[in-house]
Amino acid sequence: MFGIYDIQINYAYSGYLLILAIVLLIGISYFIHRVTVPPLSAFKRSALIFLRSISLILLLFLIFEPVLSFSKKIEIIPKNLVFIDNSRSIRIDDGSERQTKIKNIVNDFSSYSANFNFQTFGSEINPVSEDSLDKINFDEGLSNFSNIFNQLNNEEQIITSVTVISDGGINDGSNPVFQAEKIGVPVFTIGIGDTSTRNDAEVKSIFTNNFIYSETPTQVLTTITNYKLNGRSTSLSLFENDRLLEQKVITLSEEGVQTEKFDYIPHSAGEKKLTILLGKTAAEFSDANNKKISFINVLNDKVKVLLVAGSPSADLSFIKTSLLSDKNLSVNSITQISSDKFLEDQNKSKLIDSADVFFLIGFPAKNTPSALIDDIYSKIKNDRKPFCFLLSESTDLNKLKLFEPVLPFSIRRIGNEHIEVQPNVPAKESRNNLIKNDANDVIEEWNNLPPVFQLNAEFIAKPESEVIINSRINSLPISNPLVISSNLGSRTVAVLAKDIWKWKLQASDKTSDLFDRFILNSLRWLNTDEKQNKVLIKTNKKIYSPGEDIDFTAQVYDESFNAVNDASVNVKITNGEKSSEITLTSLKNGLYEGKFRTNDTGDFSFKGGAKKDNIIYGSDEGSFNVGEVDIELSAFQMNKEFLSSLSLQSGGRFYMPDNYSEVFKLINELTIQSSKEKEIKKEFALWSNEWLLVILIFSFAVEWLLRKLWGLL
Repeated sequence: MFGIYDIQINYAYSGYLLILAIVLLIGISYFIHRVTVPPLSAFKRSALIFLRSISLILLLFLIFEPVLSFSKKIEIIPKNLVFIDNSRSIRIDDGSERQTKIKNIVNDFSSYSANFNFQTFGSEINPVSEDSLDKINFDEGLSNFSNIFNQLNNEEQIITSVTVISDGGINDGSNPVFQAEKIGVPVFTIGIGDTSTRNDAEVKSIFTNNFIYSETPTQVLTTITNYKLNGRSTSLSLFENDRLLEQKVITLSEEGVQTEKFDYIPHSAGEKKLTILLGKTAAEFSDANNKKISFINVLNDKVKVLLVAGSPSADLSFIKTSLLSDKNLSVNSITQISSDKFLEDQNKSKLIDSADVFFLIGFPAKNTPSALIDDIYSKIKNDRKPFCFLLSESTDLNKLKLFEPVLPFSIRRIGNEHIEVQPNVPAKESRNNLIKNDANDVIEEWNNLPPVFQLNAEFIAKPESEVIINSRINSLPISNPLVISSNLGSRTVAVLAKDIWKWKLQASDKTSDLFDRFILNSLRWLNTDEKQNKVLIKTNKKIYSPGEDIDFTAQVYDESFNAVNDASVNVKITNGEKSSEITLTSLKNGLYEGKFRTNDTGDFSFKGGAKKDNIIYGSDEGSFNVGEVDIELSAFQMNKEFLSSLSLQSGGRFYMPDNYSEVFKLINELTIQSSKEKEIKKEFALWSNEWLLVILIFSFAVEWLLRKLWGLL
């Protein structure tokens, strides 16, 4: 009954001894009450014998410590997860009736007897009850598949299968095919949408120089693609902050891809929003992807970069070459070759004083003069100069201790040898500007880089730092960071490995610009003019989809640039005549965070300030854009290749909306195979049960009361 079996009562001593003792105690109770003064009726004597026997037997139970044990079997039925695409791309009217087909498929799953658990996905994962399946409104602004597999890694219950119903459009997070292969659960995909390619022209990308200066001519390049529209003419326009700068007529190329150029002269420094707009042709299916936006920072002067190296090295040569590729940079170097000799014959003090950004490569070395170390440390510490640090073989860790207050990490344990490590980029860093490049999958490109050498030591990122890239040995992640950034005090990027030049020569994609972009992106981030602000407020990116979370972060410092906690940080967000205000939450080390969400579209500006105890610490402002370009509506074709790959790598299968009935049979077989019986064994210590003590006291009390009432001695 109820699956309970193997019921036993165990004692601290022999059960036979317990039975003998019970008989003996009953006999003693009878002997005591066989004759009473005054004499009682047989009924009253029997009642007293019963109560005394119960009391003594309960006392005996306490001595023998009886334990009741039993076993129970329960059947564990595993879950089958169904993820339903809730993004706006399902609303695209391409004649394939996307919304209707998804709802029909979902209804089939909900009526099937398997243990299905339904969830929607877009920018985030949300559970949905069977009663609410018909209320899914397909309104999320992003499609993030990696969130699905991040959640699966945290599931405690047995998962038999995963079914994804989607058009395969992926525009946020990393490509999850590798994650799907690792989880060991078959992923079934049902593709929604039209697989045919529509007549279309698209603004694919915008390119500008890494560094742009006011009143300095430069070019804005844009890549235009087309399908079956070659030979047609259309307009192409460049806007700065929504102001038309230039418009021209172009002819769409026969090859299907072309690069167009605009001459651009910014007339003032600061952040600029550049927009490329392609006119819609008569035969084009949709113009949803005919616009592209990019935000750039225009600088006043050329950036002066100084590389300081403890010795000549391949890393130094490759980094310097990457920096020299940008003609808008002024690049100099100080390379030590002995204790008093340097490769360059230049005035070192003048170079140090004029530098905007330092690159410290294997510096300081064992024989580096103290005066040079002090000069550079003073510029970083006192003048808050940003720097990039590369831990190389020539770095002297004892002399490096002087820089510890400005480094984004500390070293707790130091070994003598080096170990080979590879990058391990967390999925959340996929949009980090430091690691952006032209690869289709940025994270995969980084994770496939060849090994570099890292000192066998324990590196600890400081609380105010952000770990951009972790380390791994083969496929095993380790705790050591590989690339760290910090925005506290001097802006800092630290690379905790040597021989990173291999990333330039041995990238998996031989045409990859990963190494050069990493060096130039690091320089651009380091040179962002925020370092003198005591209040820094920013968003996690510049372009959002409607309904997407806009993450605000802030840093607050006092006059001495000490972190200020528990300040009141309010941010006012304005879009035309509409405005909203949010209050950021204090974390620690002067850091604050908050979220804002809107379905309105257009350019938004924000301005925020911080105060505490009637002290105003400062303010900051910025801008972002919501929904001017809806990336969910820019891809019209089902991404069958991605969905098929997701299934193939995980051991599942891909289906079209008209032939998925087989999936129920496969899921049912997997459920039967994965169902398990679990045996639960429980024990109850009867001798320590509080009710046993209550009955014991009650029986003694009743016996004493009866003896008083009946006048017994």
